[in-house]
Amino acid sequence: MQLARPAPARPLRATLTTTPLTRRPWSVLLALALAQWLLLLLLTRRIVHNGWLFAQSGRTSELYSAAWSFAHGHLAPALTGYGWPLVTAPIAGLGGVNVLDALPSLVVLQVLVLLPLALLAVYGVAARIGGRWLGYASAVTWVLIPYVVHPLFSSGYHATYVQQLLPQALGLTALDAFPSTVCVLAAAFFTLASIDSGDPLEAALGGLFAGFAVGIDAGNVLFLPAPAVGYLLARRWRPAGFFGLALLPALATLALWQWRGSGHLPHIHAQIDLHHLRLLSVDFRSAFYSDRLVEIPFLAGVIAIGRRSWVKSAFVAAWFLSYVLVRGSAPGTTIGAVNWYGAFMPAFPAFVIAVCALPLLVPRLGERLADAPTVGALPRLAWSNPGIVAAAVAFALVPFVVVAALPDQKRRAVVAYTPEAAIVPVDPSFQPQAVGQPGAVVLRWPQQKTRGATSFYVILRSAARPDDIACPAGGGRSPCPLAMLRLGSTNETTYLDIAPPVPPGRWRYRVGVAANLHSDPNAGGLTALSAPVDVTVP
Repeated sequence: MQLARPAPARPLRATLTTTPLTRRPWSVLLALALAQWLLLLLLTRRIVHNGWLFAQSGRTSELYSAAWSFAHGHLAPALTGYGWPLVTAPIAGLGGVNVLDALPSLVVLQVLVLLPLALLAVYGVAARIGGRWLGYASAVTWVLIPYVVHPLFSSGYHATYVQQLLPQALGLTALDAFPSTVCVLAAAFFTLASIDSGDPLEAALGGLFAGFAVGIDAGNVLFLPAPAVGYLLARRWRPAGFFGLALLPALATLALWQWRGSGHLPHIHAQIDLHHLRLLSVDFRSAFYSDRLVEIPFLAGVIAIGRRSWVKSAFVAAWFLSYVLVRGSAPGTTIGAVNWYGAFMPAFPAFVIAVCALPLLVPRLGERLADAPTVGALPRLAWSNPGIVAAAVAFALVPFVVVAALPDQKRRAVVAYTPEAAIVPVDPSFQPQAVGQPGAVVLRWPQQKTRGATSFYVILRSAARPDDIACPAGGGRSPCPLAMLRLGSTNETTYLDIAPPVPPGRWRYRVGVAANLHSDPNAGGLTALSAPVDVTVP
């Protein structure tokens, strides 16, 4: 009797390219998106927050004040990029003067829209670089890495990581670092697609997204060395030209925004300071398990990607290192300052993809993975496609027209509160009342209900004069500082200013609305300011 011959084993290459997993990535990505939302929900139940307020930064008030100014037909001082305020201007117009009222919409927009888009983009970029196996590995790592690395942070830094960095990285704040990262990812995807295909339309889309990323944060010009290196090594001169042409409107808009809003053109710190980088590495080592745990896997991953394509290996290296070297060299950059992660966040996907490429270094397995074909070309799109036209209008034309046409912000509509490094709008409909008595003033005001967090009130006082908000010459080019003394805070809608006795004379009061993570009236968190009220103390 002759035994049946066993079926020949399928080679790994065939397995990688014909399994249902590789043919239908959407089912995997959908499951990962659901898992990402579930993990985020569990995280929100464990970290300290006040309603929808998960983390605080003075930059939040700057971004929202700019969005609120856009919504009301004016330009605010150019303290931030124009991109994210322009996107959130409709939310600010509906939410009102206080960022706390708009915070639920801002968080929902990022969690429900941008968070899955970032996951999709990470998969797409990684699949372009190493095929779908690298796409899946990078997508899974992208979902899990925020949660699995927290034991590697020191006990003294753990609270900062969980309470400040994670909310920023997962879109739970009104900051612009996460939207900036999504735009950079989209730019990387279309740039790599154009390097593969030579399609000028894909390159133009990459330039549009890269330009808007620069519009969100001017520091994202540090992404541009990656496309430059990629097009140069691949000798894709025509796509490189279209990428540059699509980038120009955003650069022109940024220059105009800075000139009108601050009186000077944008300046990017581009010096590499090796001494400061060394100090930053030592600083990072004090907060994290080991800086070598970041450096060595990334460098090895870049070499691993080179087994498939040295062009894409150089692309990933330039993407990550330009942010680390330049922004890490900037004066004042320290691991102790919670804004360091926002500065490096657009480069983090490059690190994840490089680390996930490490299996390419494994003998035999690496050879088979390197030989596996990458994803196919994108569907061919025409320049007249409605989606392409809409993208060009939204990312290139509309921002330039808005920035060029709107007048400067009205004087005293947005003010700077120096003690908290905050920029807050003034609500003219919020009008306190004051009654003067010998040595005392009684203040009353209408209750201000905020939807996003539990708030309290801050009472401020100055001598009654028109320059309690001292706007400098130049109108909207500089924020108007608030020259008032903080007297105290309360959860009530009345306040008695009596200790020490108020001297006779005429005084001006304002009431601010504030909130913080711990709902502590003794802490800061100013988000909006009332109209002034003058009172005479006999």
